[in-house]
Amino acid sequence: MAIVRCRTHKIPYNDLNPRGCPACAQEKSGRHSRAAAMRELARASQSVTTRSGVTTPAPALRGARDTFEGPGLLSRAVGFLRERFLLVAVPAVAVLVFVVVVAARPRFSEQLNPPPLSGTARPLSVSPNQPVQVAFSMLGQQAARPHRKYRSVQVYSYGTDLVIETINNLIYKISLAIPNRSWNGLRVGMSEQQAKGSLAILGNPTERGPTVPTRPDTLGGYVVFRSLDARPTRTVEARVRPPNGCYDVRLSLKPRALGFVFSGTRKYAAVAKPGDPMSWVVAKIEVLSRRIRGPETGPPVC
Repeated sequence: MAIVRCRTHKIPYNDLNPRGCPACAQEKSGRHSRAAAMRELARASQSVTTRSGVTTPAPALRGARDTFEGPGLLSRAVGFLRERFLLVAVPAVAVLVFVVVVAARPRFSEQLNPPPLSGTARPLSVSPNQPVQVAFSMLGQQAARPHRKYRSVQVYSYGTDLVIETINNLIYKISLAIPNRSWNGLRVGMSEQQAKGSLAILGNPTERGPTVPTRPDTLGGYVVFRSLDARPTRTVEARVRPPNGCYDVRLSLKPRALGFVFSGTRKYAAVAKPGDPMSWVVAKIEVLSRRIRGPETGPPVC
């Protein structure tokens, strides 16, 4: 067996092929199409029959090569990105859904209100009907500012939760809402029972009902109100008269807030677990003169 080349058409072919050169055979048969000749050449070169009768693949010609048109660079890049996107996007969506579900659930944050006392409460030895200089000697000099409602009242503020109000330089009202100060044994944050016991030393305690009869809700495993200010308020009052003094003492009692329940963008004040009683504590202490005519008390009584 040998590969020979046609002198006329320059086409290689098997010398054992009985038809000889395919192109010459096509011309003899009357078909001169070059495409038909090339197809015949390809078919003839697919196999070679040896003298022993075994068919083997024809030897490759130098310079011949197969061509294959696979996917282009852009197609491969798009496929790669699509696979990577699915690998990343599916877990990301699952995590996002989990975060949204967890964030939508109510959550509780502990924060007592009134806050617990740290250390010992310092006594505030100031009483109504005294000159304002007594307050200055204990709390420090402070510039006066006019009352937002009453022109005759001057206000001396020692923070947002300790305020002294005066009329004609005499102490008319003391407002106390911080737990680290006490007045005559009364302190913000003390229990209702303790407060009534300390108040009984000054006078006979009388109670008024809730001034804010807000109904609570249940959310996140807690009994809640819409805000700290929405908690109901009870007022316990004692009147001190001569010879012990001439003033009224008012205690504002509120349920102690255990913390806050967050639901979406809303924040609720949590006061108890469902079924547990609310713990009423002193939220504010007010002492008002009854010797000075004032806008909140009216004419003097002693």
